[in-house]
Amino acid sequence: MPSQNTKIETNKKPYNPYIDGLRAISVLSVLLFHIWPKILPGGFIGVDIFFVISGFLITGILLKHFEAGDFTFKEFYERRIRRLFPSLLIIKFMSILYGFLVLTNQEFKGMNASLFYNSIFIVNIHFYKLINYFDVSATLKPFLHLWSLSVEEQFYFVFPLFIFILYRFNIKKRIMLLSICLIAIYMFISNLYFISFNPSKAYYMARTRGWEIMIGSILAFCSSVKNLDEITPKNLKNYIPLIGLGLIFFSLFSLSELTAYPATDALLPTLGGALVILGGQNSFINKTILSTSLLTYIGRISYPLYLIHWPLISFVNIIDPQLFTYLHIKLVIILLSFFTAHLLYSKVEYNIRFKGFISTKILVALWIGTSLTTFILYKTNNITYFDQTFKERALYIDEAIKDWEYPPKGTKNILLKNPKYHFYQLGENRNSVLFLGDSHMEEYAVYVNSLVQKYKNRGAIFATIGGAFPVPNVFRKPSNGYDDFVENAINLVEEYDIKTIVISSSWISYLSQGEISDYFVVTPQGKLSIGNPKGREMALRFFEDMIASWINQKRKVYIVLPKPQGEEYDPKKFVSRDFLGNWNVDIKDASYVKWNEYSKPTYEKLESIAQRTGAYLLYPSKFLCTKKICKTHENLNPLYKDGGHLRSSKVKGLFTIFDFLFR
Repeated sequence: MPSQNTKIETNKKPYNPYIDGLRAISVLSVLLFHIWPKILPGGFIGVDIFFVISGFLITGILLKHFEAGDFTFKEFYERRIRRLFPSLLIIKFMSILYGFLVLTNQEFKGMNASLFYNSIFIVNIHFYKLINYFDVSATLKPFLHLWSLSVEEQFYFVFPLFIFILYRFNIKKRIMLLSICLIAIYMFISNLYFISFNPSKAYYMARTRGWEIMIGSILAFCSSVKNLDEITPKNLKNYIPLIGLGLIFFSLFSLSELTAYPATDALLPTLGGALVILGGQNSFINKTILSTSLLTYIGRISYPLYLIHWPLISFVNIIDPQLFTYLHIKLVIILLSFFTAHLLYSKVEYNIRFKGFISTKILVALWIGTSLTTFILYKTNNITYFDQTFKERALYIDEAIKDWEYPPKGTKNILLKNPKYHFYQLGENRNSVLFLGDSHMEEYAVYVNSLVQKYKNRGAIFATIGGAFPVPNVFRKPSNGYDDFVENAINLVEEYDIKTIVISSSWISYLSQGEISDYFVVTPQGKLSIGNPKGREMALRFFEDMIASWINQKRKVYIVLPKPQGEEYDPKKFVSRDFLGNWNVDIKDASYVKWNEYSKPTYEKLESIAQRTGAYLLYPSKFLCTKKICKTHENLNPLYKDGGHLRSSKVKGLFTIFDFLFR
């Protein structure tokens, strides 16, 4: 029975089934992209289409009620709560229970952190701030996809108040429309501004994605003056949605994860979605294709389908990423996603929205209760089944994963002309050694800082950025925002008259990438991927030229060769589990023979450059390996924080590789 005093949605507003058909295209694009990214490389644009649809529908609802004079914030937010909360609450609850069984401490805390920030509608900001070089893969975050929901929710908080103020002061509709257009233009320009040096901000923030919602709002304003069927010229009515679908499908296959996005490329799917909506219900494609019963039903369950599919994919990848390579597993995920979405829509969402089975107050109470629960779980350590079962070994692994300190305590930020970069001075002495590289140099920072403090003969400068290949004319696509990083480091050598330079990098990762690489080298003949043999050769030539130039200037250059690395060094890989929460811990050293074979091509390239230029070589493997094994642990306590980086607290005790520079 419906709860008393529960406001029930009646669905009296005109229903345009083609909108649900467009929703279906959006959610299927996202789902198939997450399952088969190589087949549908631009499927992520489904989110952009959702934004346009949301802007169109929500603005339409607001305008209708403001025009009728019966708008209330209470009713508006009650409708949003009944629409958004029920399915999400159930998925959160089930994920917490299952996560307790199959996640490690850090995984469980990370999941609950995202659930908590979602509950206060800022999970997009959380993920933006969380993203860094060491952040775990997207597939290992069960609720990463909720960032888009937070962008919409922030729109729900701000936009109704904005429209309310405009109506309160009797602003003409043309002025309202103009103001929305100006806001959209500002947001679009913000997106273009941040994409060049802070792509994560451009991707996750409402300020840089809100223009997509505003496109839908502009459409709603236009349709509030004239019906969409009247806006579109009759001779173009059937062509406009066709062009829109063309833009959408072009985006699906022409864009990819390597695209700097959103930037201008996001105009393709957003304008495509807008053109489909502009075509109206009576255009041929909208009436005959997008309004079919199958597509409209997928559109109606699109919200729970979007919510459930990603946690299923993520949990499979967390438990065993190899499983996600199997076709039958992917098909099971798709079927389970649709089945769960159908149940959530038909048994939960429909009954709460349209039959009032649970009051809004109860939903809010459940939401608050879930928020408090996730906050407590986020702040609590070692409570999962794994932590309780394996105790000391689980604690070792948990500590290892968190063990990273950069920059070290007491360092000073060197003020450069380019404020994007943070180069750090260790010690007071200006006669400094420059440590240049990426995170594979940063792992030595605590150790180097201890040498600076111990010997006090000279200081050190760390010029590093995670994921930046320290070679002139080599860049990344999409840009990591640090395209002139090496140029700044070279200028620093001149400005500080640095006599000793040490270079370390993820050499194997950069120099053994496949044909499809997100790093490229700029040559007089154009851009070449360093996954291409010719591009790789050019990158190494630029690297050699940089070293030779420094040595000709009477500077000493040291190249730190790769240390042992790979999955067998990753403390997270010491543990395994199945879908029922059965755990196994196996901590063992790695094979030196395997590492030697794996690293030999990279060693030979760097040794050849050193021989030609006169650079010196440093071998970290000498401190970690014997002729048989390479160490991954000390008394079952991991030495690495992940498969590629040593723990900050362990490097000092393991190495004396740089001591001679400071004595």
